[in-house]
Amino acid sequence: MQYFGTLLDMDDEQAAAELGEADLVARDITKCLLQVKNGDPLQRRAGARTLGKKVSAWGARPVLDQLLPLLRAHSLEDEERHSLVKVLDRLLLEL
Repeated sequence: MQYFGTLLDMDDEQAAAELGEADLVARDITKCLLQVKNGDPLQRRAGARTLGKKVSAWGARPVLDQLLPLLRAHSLEDEERHSLVKVLDRLLLEL
């Protein structure tokens, strides 16, 4: 809830109408990270692929601002941490 609570506040159409560009980018990044963290293997792959394709357009700062606090969470299981570290590695290669 701490990291993904912004996704529960409003649906995508409301967010597009009310939020600014930076908030929409943060929301998209959060959605992709949620797919990587909690999704089944196909969702994880899709989330990682989306992050990899859009990281150059979004920039490193917004992605790392969302990803690094999530990696430091003590509540992560080993599988979730492993998936997020793989995504981080691929994102660094893209940058």
